[in-house]
Amino acid sequence: MHKFFLFISILACSLFSQSNSVLYLHPNGPRYKKTEMGIKSELSKSVKIVSLVSKNESEIKNSIDNSSPKIVIVSGVDMIKMWKKLQSKYPELNQISSILLESEFTESDLGGFSNGCVINSDITLGQYITSVNQLTGKKPKNIGIIYSSKSAKIAQAYQNEGIKLNVAVYDKQVIASDPDASIKSSVKNLTEIFNVDYIIVLDDPVTINNQNVSTTWVSLLTGLSIPVA
Repeated sequence: MHKFFLFISILACSLFSQSNSVLYLHPNGPRYKKTEMGIKSELSKSVKIVSLVSKNESEIKNSIDNSSPKIVIVSGVDMIKMWKKLQSKYPELNQISSILLESEFTESDLGGFSNGCVINSDITLGQYITSVNQLTGKKPKNIGIIYSSKSAKIAQAYQNEGIKLNVAVYDKQVIASDPDASIKSSVKNLTEIFNVDYIIVLDDPVTINNQNVSTTWVSLLTGLSIPVA
């Protein structure tokens, strides 16, 4: 998964939950270290990031007690199973929003999980809706899609899926020649005219890149009261 897509998702959840601390629970390995670095590089200025590599129940529980995270991000199938075990053992942990970051773990694997969602690199509109419903307790009915010409086929697929799911989908295209102004206009249009209750930003180099994350997206997301993924 592109780290900026992850950044948008986590920041939106952080704003929604008014989180001051995020715990990232993950296995050893370069793949997970890269994800950790991506999270910290984009979020450490606004949210305290605590990273933990451990399969020890007591160590994980102590870390949660000490850092009091509002969101726990879990990577790796074994770690996800461990988190589920901890939630069963300590029911109070179900109050913490969970983001399960694993391509081999799907919504159908959630089982007894509560207050959590799965993020992977191949997500349907229905999966987005399920994730938001699990995190916020509300099913979005009006969804905004922000895309560019590079992700137009995905935007069209979501439009088609929206008809089947009986949800309204409004899409706005980011213009490559002036992406910052286009992004601001798209968000304003979706929130003030179409009154969407959820925005999906399709991950491509025009909609999300190193420059517009810092110059545009951070300030825009800070002012929003709806989830963004």
